[in-house]
Amino acid sequence: MELIKGSEIDLYFENEVLRKTEVEEFLLKEIRSCIHNKEDLLIHFPNSKFIIPIILESVITNETEYFNDKGDPTKRSTILFITNNKEIINVFERISIKSEDIFEICKFQHQTLMNKKVFCDINDTYNARFYWRHILSNYYNNEIPDLIPLHYFLPISTGYHTFNQLSRGKMNKIGRKDNSQESVYLITNNINALNNNLINYDYVFIDFSTINKPVTKIPKGSLCFFDQPLDDRINYLNNNGTKKYLIDSKMLEFYTENDPDKANSPFSRRLSEMVSDSNISRVIIEYVDSEFEEQLEEAFVLLKRLLHKNFDSYDLRLLRTLLYNIIRMPVEGVLYDAVAKYEPLCETIRDLLKELKESDNRYEDSDFENIIKCLENIYNKNSFDTFCPKYETLEKVIFNERQAGNSIGIVSSNKINNIALKDKLAILLNVEIDKLEEKGIRFYNKKKLIKNQEAVQSDTLVLLSAININDFNSIVGGKHKKTLVLLYKLEINELKKKFSKLKDIDNLALSFFENGKRDILHINNVYKYFYNRLRKFKLSGIIDSDEDFSLTRIENSLRENSNTLKKRLEIEYQGENAVRAKLVKFDGEGVLFLRLNSKVRIIKKRPKKVIVKNSSELNPGDEVILVDNDSRKDLFNVFIKNIEVTNQSTINYSMIEKWRELFEDKFVSLKLDDDFLYRKLRKLGWDKSTKSILRNWRSGYSFGPRDIKDIELLGKALDIEDFINNSKAYFDAMSKIRVERRVAARILNKLIYYSKRKMEKMDIKFLEKYNLSHEDLRNAIKVRKIIGISEKVYKVKPSEIGIFHEIKS
Repeated sequence: MELIKGSEIDLYFENEVLRKTEVEEFLLKEIRSCIHNKEDLLIHFPNSKFIIPIILESVITNETEYFNDKGDPTKRSTILFITNNKEIINVFERISIKSEDIFEICKFQHQTLMNKKVFCDINDTYNARFYWRHILSNYYNNEIPDLIPLHYFLPISTGYHTFNQLSRGKMNKIGRKDNSQESVYLITNNINALNNNLINYDYVFIDFSTINKPVTKIPKGSLCFFDQPLDDRINYLNNNGTKKYLIDSKMLEFYTENDPDKANSPFSRRLSEMVSDSNISRVIIEYVDSEFEEQLEEAFVLLKRLLHKNFDSYDLRLLRTLLYNIIRMPVEGVLYDAVAKYEPLCETIRDLLKELKESDNRYEDSDFENIIKCLENIYNKNSFDTFCPKYETLEKVIFNERQAGNSIGIVSSNKINNIALKDKLAILLNVEIDKLEEKGIRFYNKKKLIKNQEAVQSDTLVLLSAININDFNSIVGGKHKKTLVLLYKLEINELKKKFSKLKDIDNLALSFFENGKRDILHINNVYKYFYNRLRKFKLSGIIDSDEDFSLTRIENSLRENSNTLKKRLEIEYQGENAVRAKLVKFDGEGVLFLRLNSKVRIIKKRPKKVIVKNSSELNPGDEVILVDNDSRKDLFNVFIKNIEVTNQSTINYSMIEKWRELFEDKFVSLKLDDDFLYRKLRKLGWDKSTKSILRNWRSGYSFGPRDIKDIELLGKALDIEDFINNSKAYFDAMSKIRVERRVAARILNKLIYYSKRKMEKMDIKFLEKYNLSHEDLRNAIKVRKIIGISEKVYKVKPSEIGIFHEIKS
């Protein structure tokens, strides 16, 4: 019989056929070949929705064109799809296939099996996939429609650790007829599913456009998808065994400029939406000379050695923190420490160094001893404690840009650095800290710029540090005139090494786009653009070219390898911000530290209710609720963290963040404490009886005042006009977020006590607004039963309080 090819089968999205452009056809042809040959594949495409037709077509092709080559043709293909795209399920459920195409596929498969003398018993549910005419006739009472939902034919399961199949038809009637084989699509946002031996899959698709995790060991024959060209993980996957197809918006723009109809695909309706944010503003790399260059490089070489020795992970994390602080800090160490004291969860440089010097490992390893000496030399001998080279360079940049009439935007990535730099610049320009914008100086959040949640409104953007390729995503796509990047020698050499590998990447997509025109703009030019700006600096370094020594690799290794708890049980923390805590033990060999006056959420079974208890009231048998393994974390933090699209909730939350930032900035710059501010507010007529509420406002524990007059009084006490003029806007935002927080608390109750079926439509709608699913929240919440509380009182870091740790036997 004639072979029906996967490429000949039409899929429909809401009854409209999914027509592909020539670009998509080219890519899909290459992808089908790679999957069939089990080749590693890396794809960059500027619209993440392209991955949907990729996985749909690849499965259909495998069940038609490559059906003869399957090891076990009676088993349908299984795809493990790792993505955090919450819309993916909704899209999959709205895609249909012609019933006649289903029957043709079954006919072809059945005939192929007969030729191989393989008998498929119609009464065996394992073979149901070969008898779709029979199944659909029963389900539709012999009136089979022209279009059938694709997930009836190719089932979908979702989950985190375990997978549950989506219902197929009313009362899941089709699912019950075809229930012996695994689903075709296993969709999860858990990248650790790759290492789950209980999951059997044929291929893996990893959507790195939504999965923000380091590259781990990836199985042979995987497809990795990216929608951002400036991603360090592309570099790690850039090896000779991986086929790379890198298409960016400039290539698509070139391809379609004379024929806009080529872009008429439902999943890439207009290529203009892919092109709009691809501009790279003029980038100027400025080398910042420092006296501690050699010391800094030597410290990282020593850190590499310690990593290879599997040195104590706790001490390695301290070293990593101090070394990255040196690279990223825009102010001197003394000022950083002065600001860090106001942030309870932040450790000062002095405390970090003291902890390292008092480590039991200090005299056990010469490399560890030498790296401590490097750090002490940088801060003391090389005067980084009182002089920051990047600040001195930034000060000159600000002077020159203001002289030229340009406004300046500074990209910040750390709250302490941000506040300290604002304070220093306010003194320089002789203005209050909240008046810097009037002087043409704005501060931007790096993460918000990368996510396009914040628009640059400055002429010149200044990036104060860049170690990773990803860091440059914060300066791509803005409307600013130019970008200045201030880098130490270590940063320049590290980036040069990375871009040198990418600039000559073997981009197989060029064979389709160039057509003999060598001057076409393409993704390789982006890498060459940055490499050429870095290569002009002939800076010798002692760091070798070994990829294993990449600073990003070091950071990822230390992030995954933490042993905080073991260290604290052996040695008490001696820093100035130490807190007293007891150790709480749970069943299943888990523990956490709780302050002597901590408050935690407990399950009360009669009546079914989540209540709050003080740690002194806890008893064995109490069941503690953890959110993301943190007993202090509010469920609403999971909602806010997950927001990526602009909606009213993000606007309201951003208003509260702005209010808190102005409060913190002024509080620190005026060197206040809560006692002084409390007395000042009382003189202005404040009627609150406790000053702890002021700390709660700054820390984020509370979403600001519950009385509009408190916002105005705080504005008068701190001389912040914005609090007085916009008090109503801030108060309304706080009130609305509090309502949503209460809804989240109600949902927490339902998640603890009831099944998914008890979730009301309004709750599901609330979750959808935050791009969350019931499973996402289930994965975030853990309930642990207390089996004991220590009599001993420990001294620990504030950041160690409330964090749950599994204890490995």
